[in-house]
Amino acid sequence: MKINLPRPERNDPCLCRSGRKYKKCCLERVQKSTETIRRAAGAPAAARFPRLVELLGLACGIQGGPPEMVPDPEKAGRAVAAFYQNMAGAPDEAALDKYLEELGQRLGPLLRQNSLLKFLRFPLSRLEEHFAERGEPGGRDEEALLEEAERGLFTPEFASDAAIVLANAFCLGEGSAADLEALAGVLALLVEEGDVDFIGRLVLAVTLEELKAFDEELAKINAGKKDDTAIAELCEHYPAIERELSRRYVQEIRPVLDKIASGEIPVRIPFYAVVNGFLALDQVARPAVSAAAAGKVERLAEALIGVAESFFTPGSPLEEAIFVKDYYFFAREAIKSLQSWLAKNEDSSLRAGVERLLGGFWDPRFSAGRLLLTSLYKLAMRTFIEAGTLRIPGPEGELAIDLLKIEPEKLMAYARCLEKEGLGEAAEHVRKALGPAGAKNGGEFQISAEEACRRSKEELENGAASGN
Repeated sequence: MKINLPRPERNDPCLCRSGRKYKKCCLERVQKSTETIRRAAGAPAAARFPRLVELLGLACGIQGGPPEMVPDPEKAGRAVAAFYQNMAGAPDEAALDKYLEELGQRLGPLLRQNSLLKFLRFPLSRLEEHFAERGEPGGRDEEALLEEAERGLFTPEFASDAAIVLANAFCLGEGSAADLEALAGVLALLVEEGDVDFIGRLVLAVTLEELKAFDEELAKINAGKKDDTAIAELCEHYPAIERELSRRYVQEIRPVLDKIASGEIPVRIPFYAVVNGFLALDQVARPAVSAAAAGKVERLAEALIGVAESFFTPGSPLEEAIFVKDYYFFAREAIKSLQSWLAKNEDSSLRAGVERLLGGFWDPRFSAGRLLLTSLYKLAMRTFIEAGTLRIPGPEGELAIDLLKIEPEKLMAYARCLEKEGLGEAAEHVRKALGPAGAKNGGEFQISAEEACRRSKEELENGAASGN
């Protein structure tokens, strides 16, 4: 089987997603990494495995991971050399087969433990489709099943994806020298020989094993033998299964999210539930504000919406605002708003979809929960940005807070207004968002994501029980 590998041209967008052309971004690093791997592997190994050296050079040279995970092309080259020497040094085919079997035994634990290889699995949908046509694997001849799987699951697309994941895992250098040699070996078989069976059978075995273990643990949780936190722990242990379940859930609720975005299903969020997002936006959007002041931007609101849309990235202040700082208040208010809609729309055709959304993943530890919360949070921010002003009662009449350029003094006035309305917890949340000087309790007010999830779930269940 021919394996298609990424080969960016000089003028293509760089694979690191910097937005720059490849020639002006990572090309030089890729060239240096490739040469280092070639030299460390030695001329015979480099000549025997040219596509492997090229792929590893690309994986090592493309930047984009955290600084502590910078690939080591020298180590990569040594692992290629070790595989070549053991393969070339095998006295006969039986010895070679035994060596490859040992590589497979090393790779099995890596598929379960390596931070990247944990995601190298066959999708549940493909397995279900395959076994629906051919029957479940239990009780059938295993060799026959694998031969059928080779035709149905071991596709060129799987092979290309596997090559990229294996190369990235290899270049990150997790594990011992023997582990890296095993990765080099399976990559060589894949990209040089087109042998998909070797890695495909290992991945299929691990996928089926994990599915069985996941179903057994989930049955225990549903039977009440474990607490709710066990679900998050279970999904963390089997990230590929969690990702697939989250993908299905998002597909199911997508029509409802579209109706929320269009306003057909209103989700009303108070400003205090997104206050940290606006304070974070205020920091990163100052160039847009300056451009508007200089007349370079026609509408400041549009510029800020653009900044907000592009700034929801892993580790960013806006991401922290959603999943940590504002999480409890935002999730609570979104749930209350959706429950209110359900109470007023008993006959709506959208009711089942809204109920599915409410009963799904609100925990940010799930990828579906993160996507759901991000979508709703973006929508709430957009609504406030387009309004531009938040009006609250003041001591001398109405007080207007400019949300496109927030003044701390006015946020303090907003907190006092919330307190007068009996929303003391929300008032303290706003003060805390302003820093230790703003918080009445010296900045000690804090709710963890786990506690926020627990509270939101309790309120959802209580609301359902009372019919509110």
